[in-house]
Amino acid sequence: MMFQSIDWPETCYVLEVAYWLAFGRVPFFITGDGTQDARMGVDAQYGGELYSFDSDFSQDEFFHVGAEPFDYERYRDASYAYADPEHVAKMRKVIESAILWDGQTESELETWKAAQIKDLEKTAEDARWAVNLESVFHPLLDQTMAQVFLALSRGELPAYGWVAPSSDDDDVSNAFRLIPANQWSSRSFKWDDSELSHPGGEYRCVQVMTEDLLKVFPTPIGVPQQLVFDVYPGVAIARNLDRTEQGLSLRGRGRPPKAIGNIKSAVQNYFGNKLKKSNFLGKKEALIEEVIEFVKVTFQEEISRSTAQNYLSSLLANADRSNGGMPINNANK
Repeated sequence: MMFQSIDWPETCYVLEVAYWLAFGRVPFFITGDGTQDARMGVDAQYGGELYSFDSDFSQDEFFHVGAEPFDYERYRDASYAYADPEHVAKMRKVIESAILWDGQTESELETWKAAQIKDLEKTAEDARWAVNLESVFHPLLDQTMAQVFLALSRGELPAYGWVAPSSDDDDVSNAFRLIPANQWSSRSFKWDDSELSHPGGEYRCVQVMTEDLLKVFPTPIGVPQQLVFDVYPGVAIARNLDRTEQGLSLRGRGRPPKAIGNIKSAVQNYFGNKLKKSNFLGKKEALIEEVIEFVKVTFQEEISRSTAQNYLSSLLANADRSNGGMPINNANK
């Protein structure tokens, strides 16, 4: 087994600290605009957007807590969003409200709907199964989250957050500020959203400096496996690793973020029909805003402008061709 050194990002979300402490999971750089880590990008500053990080669990982590063997591929492909019955109901409603495409018969549409609903139900079943599997981590994560929270509330681990916009406090809105230790409350902090509310407002995309993290929590909890390495300039090779053991395998790819493929499919189906029936010449920006609002209302998901534009790209290209090659956003110029 070979290992390479890695660079830590400058900051990480608070939940990532708990993962480090529980498993030794190192936060990774999240690609944003240019070379800047997305945790500190403009979407975080002005929109409070929390970027997806690797929040699923590896086979090694399941092995670490003594989980019974299971189908890891099925777990890896499951989507958190579909464990929520309300989300599934809304997705079903979107499927059932689909209208005919050009040249499609009623029979073909009904066949498509039936197939989509069957796939939706299977996806929801897998999601509930995956969420149930993860309950094996609750005791360990409860412990590490408690340790992290105590360090934050005692002022041992400094944390920072974007100050949410406020009409009464425009001079500090969108500022990245150190959070006073006495503002931490377990009732007011949303771990998954990394948001802390307090009597004076709200901090969004709350983060810690990884340099501070390693000062307070230099190593994970638990007993590590002892290995001997041959170290070269570019790699360290373990000499005494038993290759039959399950531990220390590379992490597989993360779970797809929040059923994004299904959201994209729904957007393209809904707006594909809409573009065929409506005149959007000169209204590209309005269309992008409508997509963002559609996803927010239908799926309770926040997407960025660039994501909405990505969803629409193929549809707009088709519309441009139908418009004689004139781009929708330039058609009135």
